[in-house]
Amino acid sequence: MYKVLIVDDEYMVTEGLKRLIPFDKWDMEVVATASHADEALEYVQENPVDVIISDVNMPDKTGLDMIPGDERDLTRCALRLSGV
Repeated sequence: MYKVLIVDDEYMVTEGLKRLIPFDKWDMEVVATASHADEALEYVQENPVDVIISDVNMPDKTGLDMIPGDERDLTRCALRLSGV
């Protein structure tokens, strides 16, 4: 089972993604959520995940800033979302 971390500063978006995406269909499990980039970075340093789904536009540090160029240090895959 792939471990998924969802990062978004808007609670309703995080909950919506958890409910709308059929993670179990793709052998995935949401193991954690974070409301900002620093919280997510702290989590993945102690708890490896396979996939990070992150909002791009967040206060302080964006989803793009959060994921370094070499994503293999944190996760297998990073998906960045941006709502306009």
